[in-house]
Amino acid sequence: MRDFWQLDIRVFRVLHEGWGQSWAAPLAKLLSDSGLGHIALAGLIAVVAWRRWPRWAAAAWSLVWVLAVALVERDIISVLACGLALVLFRSVPTRTLLEGLASAVAASLVRLAVEPAFDRMRPSNLAFARPLEDVYGASSFPSGHSTMVSALVVSVLLSGVGKRTSIAGWLAAWAVLVGISRVAVGVHFPSDVVGGFALGSAVAALLVMAWPLPQEVTDTAARS
Repeated sequence: MRDFWQLDIRVFRVLHEGWGQSWAAPLAKLLSDSGLGHIALAGLIAVVAWRRWPRWAAAAWSLVWVLAVALVERDIISVLACGLALVLFRSVPTRTLLEGLASAVAASLVRLAVEPAFDRMRPSNLAFARPLEDVYGASSFPSGHSTMVSALVVSVLLSGVGKRTSIAGWLAAWAVLVGISRVAVGVHFPSDVVGGFALGSAVAALLVMAWPLPQEVTDTAARS
């Protein structure tokens, strides 16, 4: 166990000092913010609005969400993260997106329930850490961002949309990069991210089995 702990710290240090404290730090923050639940929700709602509402109404609704995120986060990078989420979700069918959202919410609730069982210090408390976020308390395991994005992405991929290689690749790459970015910004160990991926994926798989999409939806997704 001691060897595993030392390895976790070494990998954390490599990613945190190599990416989180270099010219790439803003990119790490952008990816990290795109994995926040309310920012991903803003992108999802914007996609649905642009598909179903008149353009003026969709534009107004999207602007409201962007302003809300800007007021909450007080950071231009968070606003750009909303745009990244919108771009990622724009090719995913609406019903599939909603199912992914349900999986993400369920996985996040499960994480909140199990988190107290793991009283683990965040790496932001280490002497050499220079975290990009003011997050020092609460349990580090599992990573909430990693849990949420993996649940959303796995749900979308298992729905049949995963047969579309471009969507599958971009979503999977996004989820992995969000996880890595949580280490780079200095608030999670690599094992926190792996634990979040495992939890989110398991919850999403269970929900997809319990709530399968209608056959005509999966057929359409596979053909498009």
